[in-house]
Formats: sequence, structure tokens, C-alpha cells
Amino acid sequence: MAEIQDLAVLDANNTARFGEGQLIPSINDGGRALEGMIARWFKDTNGSIASSGTSTAFAILTNRTIAAHAAGLTFRFRATVANNGATTITINALAAKPLKRANGDALVTGDIVVNQIVDITYNSTTDAYVCLGIAA
Repeated sequence: MAEIQDLAVLDANNTARFGEGQLIPSINDGGRALEGMIARWFKDTNGSIASSGTSTAFAILTNRTIAAHAAGLTFRFRATVANNGATTITINALAAKPLKRANGDALVTGDIVVNQIVDITYNSTTDAYVCLGIAA
């Protein structure tokens, strides 16, 4: 299933849901697919996901299908525990990746507190998720 991160920037390259010459009754399904895609993205980025795991190994289950870590993937979640030093994040069943401060340093104890909304974005160069707003 295609997700919002799979869409092309060039409009003409997005043909999966609305093909040329598409029959009118099938337009409803294409529109619903787009609405579902937007809703899944919104739920993954609005802070409604609660983390699980431990104080050094957070985990989240997303609404979107995430096949691999990719540059720019962004999530917002509510931490259910405070971090205790260097911390990793597991997205769905993918390999755990380090959570880093905005400057690239490892997290230290107390960077994330219980019920904090945490914004993370994957940096493919460093192979880690950057916690936006958590500076040194």
C-alpha cells in the first residue's frame, strides 16, 4: 500500500489512484485511498502515538506502512517513560536506531520526560533519528 512518503513531488507522476481514462465509479475509491493516506500520516505526526519500551529503548507503532528507514521520515509521539541516557527507537518492526539530540550528540538522562511530545526525523547520513528541539 502506498503511503504519503511514497508520493512523487511532480503531480503527473502520481497515477496509482487516478489513472488516465479512469471510470467514474472508481474515482470514489481513489479519493478514499488518498483520504486514508492523509489520515495515517496525520496520526503519525500529531502526537497521538504513545511510545512503549524502556527508558533506553523506546518503540512506536505507526499508522502508516513503513518498509524501511528513509531520509526525512518524521514522527511525533508521547513518551510514556523518561529516557535514561543514550536511547534507541524502534519504528514498527524495523531495526532500532539511536535517538540523538539536534546537534547529533547522544541523549543524556532527562532529555525526554514522561508525557513529553517528541518530534523525531530520520537522518540517513548519521543513521539515527534526530529529536527536534532537544539541543545540547
